[in-house]
Amino acid sequence: MNRQTNDACRPLAFRERARSLSQPVIVGLGMLRVVAANEPENQHVRKFIDALLALIGVAFLAYTGWRTYADWATLDPRQVALEFLLPVWLTVGLLPCIYVLSLLITYDSALRGINWAAKDGRPRWRARLALVTGLHFGIVMSTPLAGIARVSSSRHRA
Repeated sequence: MNRQTNDACRPLAFRERARSLSQPVIVGLGMLRVVAANEPENQHVRKFIDALLALIGVAFLAYTGWRTYADWATLDPRQVALEFLLPVWLTVGLLPCIYVLSLLITYDSALRGINWAAKDGRPRWRARLALVTGLHFGIVMSTPLAGIARVSSSRHRA
């Protein structure tokens, strides 16, 4: 009985080792690709790494398809659907949080630029009020203002 259990667990242990070894390799290749893309003389390296990463992706996709086909009788459709929908719902659920966080960071940067530029209390409050009322809590229009605030504050420091 013990031998059968060990034989049954062997493929799972191999898959876990292969998965834990493949992740650092893929991350390393991705980092190499970014470094190679920054230098024009390394474009051939970037193309090779792109092809290698594409090959790894296709191999993972083929392996997943093969395992799904081989284990089709043992798959629970409800469980598979829930495993598929979990990242989708988490992404949809986190989008409002990401929006609010980016809005806070953008407005914080713009307001810090206003605080640095306007030393007096009354013009500072008017500029803050104009920023909030004029942008209506929009990120697209407030992002350039945060950049302007950073540039203007760095110009005055020099």
